[in-house]
Amino acid sequence: MLRDTLTRRFALSFMAHPDDAEILCGGTLIRLASMVWQVHIVTTARGDCWSATLGPDEIAAIRLEEGRKAAQSIGARYHCLNIDDVCVTFCEQTSRLAIDLFRRIAPTLVFTHPRFHYMMDHEQTHLLARAATFSYPIPNASTIPLVEGTQVPWLYNVDPLEGLATVAAATTNDLPRSTYTVARPRTPPMCEPLTVLQGTGYLRPDGSKGVRNLVLVVYTVQCASHVAHAIADGESDTHVVGFPGCFDNQYAIRLLLALARHPNVGACLCVGLGCEYTQPKRLAETIAKSGRPAE
Repeated sequence: MLRDTLTRRFALSFMAHPDDAEILCGGTLIRLASMVWQVHIVTTARGDCWSATLGPDEIAAIRLEEGRKAAQSIGARYHCLNIDDVCVTFCEQTSRLAIDLFRRIAPTLVFTHPRFHYMMDHEQTHLLARAATFSYPIPNASTIPLVEGTQVPWLYNVDPLEGLATVAAATTNDLPRSTYTVARPRTPPMCEPLTVLQGTGYLRPDGSKGVRNLVLVVYTVQCASHVAHAIADGESDTHVVGFPGCFDNQYAIRLLLALARHPNVGACLCVGLGCEYTQPKRLAETIAKSGRPAE
């Protein structure tokens, strides 16, 4: 069998930002680590843009340390190409960085972002991963010596968080569920079958299964956030999410819909003023199509 011919079991998560791997394929990496795979987590960017109060170097240091600790918690190693956030590009310099890193690790299984996504850092990281996956075993592609057992690895695109893999925007007039969804990859042939775990949960009308039964209070404008928090105050199973702007923001709408239709969410209450672009009534109507109570 194919799994018997493998001499290396090295899994590599090649993502854009610190925390992308934890959110998008963390469970799979934990599973592989438990199956005695050596796991490596790579980010192309250093996380220097993700704070409104800290400077780039300060927040980058925090994010990189978080990445190292997260990897260490499952026995993995963390690496970063140290590119500035929102500046990841597929070019000769970055491609060589990626190929050299692949050459050192010699992965047999790679996870990365889908080809089309809402953020260019993710799309460019996908191109770097795809190019390095194919190129790194080529003898002359790098001056770093080839590791024994090097092969072209299996490459899997992870499902994007909001369930979309296209740049086609969802308009706030009809708020479609999605325009294109990514097929989940098959279990790699070298992996042992996953153990089926039994437990209790909540079967949703759309067929998804949740382990919690939360109420989500969604505010569609910052001016309504204090009302949303007042509604949820003191309710342990009620969470608040929202979007602060009054204007059209397609990414925010898709993200709110993805959170509202998460398997752990049982019902939604949408709160707004009525003057904002994203109308709470229209948002609730779209959420209700998944079978959840929403108003």
